[in-house]
Amino acid sequence: MRIGIIKQRFTGLGGGSERYTSGLVAGLKEMGHELHVFTATWDQSAEAQCVILHRVRVMGVLSFTRQWSFARGCRRALEHASCDLVYRVERSLCQDIARAGGGCHRE
Repeated sequence: MRIGIIKQRFTGLGGGSERYTSGLVAGLKEMGHELHVFTATWDQSAEAQCVILHRVRVMGVLSFTRQWSFARGCRRALEHASCDLVYRVERSLCQDIARAGGGCHRE
């Protein structure tokens, strides 16, 4: 299965969501899935996970504008990726499965 994962900062190290995403990617790769990660930044440990990385530009200095531009960029990038399933770890405009973490969410 071709799975898209949305994570603005895709690193092997870092906080809870970074470790969670890294473990998720490793498990899905082990199961034989093709993974496409839509991200603004990544590090060498992320490159070593053998996923297809899609750089999504982030613009703005305010947190809201950065999140909005990342979400819009992911939506555009996903139009060309032909993923069977899209899973998001970040706030996004288009996903099949959403992980609500990192604090409170209205919905």
